[in-house]
Amino acid sequence: MKKLLTFFAFVLSTVPALAQKNVWYLTHEDSLRQDEYVKIAETEALTHDLQTVVSKANTVSGDKHNYESLGGYFWPDPNNPGGPYIARDGYRNPEYKDWDYPKLLRINRWMDAAAKAYCFTQDERFYNYFVEQMDTWFFDQETLMYPTFDYSQFCPGVNGSRGKACGCIDAHQFVAVIQAVSLINKVKSIGYKRNRKFKKWLKNFAYWMENSDNGKECCGYKNNQGIVYDNTLMTIYLYTGNKTEARKHILSCYDRIDQQIDDEGRQPQELVRTKAFFYSVYNLEHINDFISIANRVDLPVEEALRRNAINAKVAKAFTFLGQYVGNHEAFPYQELDDWKTLEQDFHKQSQRFNAALKN
Repeated sequence: MKKLLTFFAFVLSTVPALAQKNVWYLTHEDSLRQDEYVKIAETEALTHDLQTVVSKANTVSGDKHNYESLGGYFWPDPNNPGGPYIARDGYRNPEYKDWDYPKLLRINRWMDAAAKAYCFTQDERFYNYFVEQMDTWFFDQETLMYPTFDYSQFCPGVNGSRGKACGCIDAHQFVAVIQAVSLINKVKSIGYKRNRKFKKWLKNFAYWMENSDNGKECCGYKNNQGIVYDNTLMTIYLYTGNKTEARKHILSCYDRIDQQIDDEGRQPQELVRTKAFFYSVYNLEHINDFISIANRVDLPVEEALRRNAINAKVAKAFTFLGQYVGNHEAFPYQELDDWKTLEQDFHKQSQRFNAALKN
């Protein structure tokens, strides 16, 4: 017994003290990607300016504190130069880079990496970046974003260039930010005042999602955007401690998934797109996001049984798409994207789904 204890003492002495204390909050996949997270935090987050909505060159709302993103599939009309933009489904207009969505992507990626890098290294540079980026995006009066999406995915020249209901999908980027805040708080608190302000900001944003015209319309969508809507609000309500509202959106999402996937595993709302395989996998990615969180929420027995039935239906969706992996010539729908990348994405989401079921 003494020899065994000596052996364990030796093993523990070879592991950094921080890792012993903090890596338990991370997944096995995160532990395998430690070097990647540290590299992203060091070479991207720490070497670029803090992201803010007010840094955009132009504004369609007249107030740069509004989040403004260009609907990615809207293009100038060649038959009406200077007129309203028109839709070209599946073809992204590079002008979207001039607006706020790329910044939201960056804070998602960088704050996630910085939180995990800090867990692994306890390098204060990562923590300091994290709280400074939070303050810049959410709280500082000169740089903050209003908690609304009134101009998300606007179409120039249409409806006064106000945002569309489909713009609510941009909000899914906040899910990773919320999870990063939860993670870093387990290691080193971001402070009582900052946590309180963040919860207030999220509550205000959730109110906009639930009560604005665009939010209400998005709530009625039957495709991937509806999944994102429920998933975003579920995450916000769980983080802010409103379990009643979180449960409401869990049950709503079960209804959506049940309606979205038919008995053969097809997702008809996604298969009509010009990128049918891509959007089918994309929807499953958001369903995976939902499952990974919702499966950890205690539900009454009847609702837990419903969850099992929904998981079985999602498994059918993976089986349906899986038959075309390595056999894309047989895929009977339109697909504009590169199949090699699509198949890699499919395998990643399939593995995530199987792991979620085991957990």
